Amino acid sequence: MSDPIEQLEHAAWKSFLVRLRDAQGQDEASELIDQLTDILRRPREHPEYAKITGADGARLIEIGIRSKFPPYRTPYRSPNVSLLFWFVTMKHPAFVDAVEQHYEACDDNLRFYPLTILAAQGTEEAAEAMGRLVRAHGFPKHTAQRLFWELSRHVHYVPNLMPRMLTDTERHIADVTNLINQALEADLLSPADIETCADLIRTRVRELLGHVLPLQQADGIKWCFDEDYTEDAMKLGPWLDLLGHLSCEEALLEELGALQDPYLVVCTMGTLFKWDRVPNATQLDRVAREPTQRSNLFRVLKGADRLDLFPEQYMTFEAFAANDMARWIVDDTAEPPETLELKGVFAVASEESGEVVYSCLWRFEMDGDAYAGVSGAYDRDDLAAPLFGSDTFSNFAAWDSATPEEHLGGVAQTLGRWRRCR
Repeated sequence: MSDPIEQLEHAAWKSFLVRLRDAQGQDEASELIDQLTDILRRPREHPEYAKITGADGARLIEIGIRSKFPPYRTPYRSPNVSLLFWFVTMKHPAFVDAVEQHYEACDDNLRFYPLTILAAQGTEEAAEAMGRLVRAHGFPKHTAQRLFWELSRHVHYVPNLMPRMLTDTERHIADVTNLINQALEADLLSPADIETCADLIRTRVRELLGHVLPLQQADGIKWCFDEDYTEDAMKLGPWLDLLGHLSCEEALLEELGALQDPYLVVCTMGTLFKWDRVPNATQLDRVAREPTQRSNLFRVLKGADRLDLFPEQYMTFEAFAANDMARWIVDDTAEPPETLELKGVFAVASEESGEVVYSCLWRFEMDGDAYAGVSGAYDRDDLAAPLFGSDTFSNFAAWDSATPEEHLGGVAQTLGRWRRCR
């Protein structure tokens, strides 16, 4: 087949891509690829390239799939990737036909991009085309989260992609599980559709339980963040969610009851509720007393209409403010605090509205050192529900280095500087 660049009718694009294709040496090629990146990132500054028809776009997609270009210094900056990813932000019926017609010729390392173009279209025609390609070729080995983000906006694609979406993309099992749950809630899938994957789901749950159960500990949660443990635990959570859509597995109940990781215990609770089972008081207390998972426990119990099971001593403003602070620390450091102690709740006037809001000052320890952190600001100081403060933050200033008021001011100063720089 002839090079599709020669069939391109858009004069500016044709001239540029011929020069790029025929570049002599990596220096010339890299300079042109840098120009291509600038064209695609700032199309308003390059109007001769920005104005294209649907037919031009379809041909450029074909070029991104089929044409060979000199290599750039790094693979992710290849012209093929840049061209294809540009069309993720555009919609046109011609793009669907172009992807389906040329997909088979696409290198497996690139196939994620044309699939994402289809996912971004949002039409029934694109959903059906993507389904045909996935049934014929499966999902590519190299798939990025952008594909699942686009699919989350167009959940009606999901039935066309099952069961290959589940069998081929375990690296993205959390995203896939969210999509399946969305499709179930929208009545686009039924439990019978999940049953077709029952053997896979049960096998993966048993395999991953075999890895994580020997590592469970009754005290603390720092062990939950060990690198050797985390990867399997984070995979197991979504598989447990999917397990709940199958018939109750009596043989697994004892093993699920032996889990001590608060994250996995919360995931297990969701499964138990789907099986019309009730978590025991020990499991509920195990999760609630560790601040990192309190809001997730609240979410699962509320979803099951069983907030009456939430341990009463942790259904407080202070407990959920601790959850907010602990989550921030974990997100920032990938580790939980060893201790977390509330040192005061301060009423302050909001800079934006002038209304009184509330901030919590915390003393927390990590690796034996004590630091200050602030969670908030909250509209009220008596809410017994999950809290998500937009000003929750820590400078990791040593606790003994300042007074409580100075710690509060230091965090406010840092956040203020960042916001002024935006």
